[in-house]
Order: sequence, then C-alpha cells, then structure tokens
Amino acid sequence: MDDPASRHYNRIVDRARVAHPDWRSSEKMGAIPDYALGLVVAHNPRRVPGAGSCIFLHLWLPRRTGTAGCTVLRERDLTTLVRWLDAARGPVLVQLPRAEAAGWPATSARGS
Repeated sequence: MDDPASRHYNRIVDRARVAHPDWRSSEKMGAIPDYALGLVVAHNPRRVPGAGSCIFLHLWLPRRTGTAGCTVLRERDLTTLVRWLDAARGPVLVQLPRAEAAGWPATSARGS
C-alpha cells in the first residue's frame, strides 16, 4: 500500500480481506507481470508516512524503462538471488555505483 494516509501504508494487503479500504492509491500486484518473482526490501519498517513504501527487487521486463524506487533484475539473476538469499541470516541490501562498491569486501572478493 503506497498511500501514506492509509492505516495499511507500507504493507502488502489482500484487498479481498479489507472490509473498509482507506487508500487512494495502490498497485494490484497480481496483475503486474513484473511482480511474478521478487523480494520485499524492508524499507521504512516503522511505516513513517511519506518516507517510502513497498520497495522490491523484482523482474526486469524488456518493456520497462525504470522504476520509482525498486530494483529490477533479469529473471535468471533474480532466480539465483532468491535461491541464495537466507532471510534468517539478516541480509542487508547495499546499492552503490560500481566505482564506490569496489572497496566493499563482499563485492571485491567476487570481482564485480
């Protein structure tokens, strides 16, 4: 839910289970092919209105030109990440320009 005035802000909600919707904008995720595979990024966990909501890593489809906050990946790369990622280990998403990321041990060890 991306409406900061909603009590459901920054949550994934099943519309069929909400008796009294209180939002003015949202995405119908099941109807969007980009969301067929993805990961939820725990951005703004305190749900502060206006501080950003529902950030994902999701599929990049050829028609897409960009996102408004999410990160898109090719299907094979996202599938690899989904299989590798272990939520129990408390992963952290760090995104930097390649030149700045070169000094990070996790990236320099792989040479990426």
